[in-house]
Amino acid sequence: RRVMKLCALELLQRKGAHKLDDGGRLGSGGHRRNASKPDETGLADLVLGPYEGPILPAHKRALLEQSDVVVCTLPGTEETRHFLSSAEFDAMKGGATFVSVGRGIAVDESALVAALPRLGGAALDVFETEPLPADSPLWEQPDSKLLLTAHNADYTADYFRLGWRVWRDNLERVGRGEPLATPVDVGMGY
Repeated sequence: RRVMKLCALELLQRKGAHKLDDGGRLGSGGHRRNASKPDETGLADLVLGPYEGPILPAHKRALLEQSDVVVCTLPGTEETRHFLSSAEFDAMKGGATFVSVGRGIAVDESALVAALPRLGGAALDVFETEPLPADSPLWEQPDSKLLLTAHNADYTADYFRLGWRVWRDNLERVGRGEPLATPVDVGMGY
């Protein structure tokens, strides 16, 4: 049985939970707006972050120690800067896989490079500096350990159709004087 952990926002955690149906456990840690409670899937999340109080290093470490796969979808805020650094990568299981598709500043790339030899591998779609500089040590990592993509993990066959649907829905909401379906809280950074 494999264990996947998400460092994510609640919406992404819930979507991820619905996609895991192989009997694996799902846990999560990160920054959330809402309290942790079971949902219709019967899953409750371990919440770490400013909305539930201070991050407890023991909880964060336990999450990482149990994980076969760690997926980071955190937004880019000062609270999430280097949320995953040396201590976190050291806590991960040997052979674990790390995936980052949120914002690049949530991951300390130097710490990831140092940890990569003992990890099973990593996939990064976002970077601390974009585009990824030509002199980044990430480029020097073996292809068997690291997959780099150009901040395009969200480009699916439905990307434009779904994007236009959201845009149209929000435009209609504005016309009716209703709040947007997909608001951005500029103060929070996402």
